[in-house]
Amino acid sequence: PMEEAMLQREVELHLATKQELYKSFMSFVKGGGVFIQSRSQVSMGEEVVLKLKLMDEPTVYVLPSKIVWITPRGAQGGMPPGFG
Repeated sequence: PMEEAMLQREVELHLATKQELYKSFMSFVKGGGVFIQSRSQVSMGEEVVLKLKLMDEPTVYVLPSKIVWITPRGAQGGMPPGFG
């Protein structure tokens, strides 16, 4: 079917410091997850390819991922919009 031929969205994230890594890490997600501050429109359950670069490491980790959390624009408590 046509749906299977669609390319998955790629999301790039560079966490330049340990502080950014700790701030982005979503420990409550089974298997681990990261929050990505973004205004992009995504859907719950959407599968994406995360290209993750950590600090000064030369390696870019390519991780098949699924959206399990969305923080919309204008969320309570001044939380930035994004997803994880």
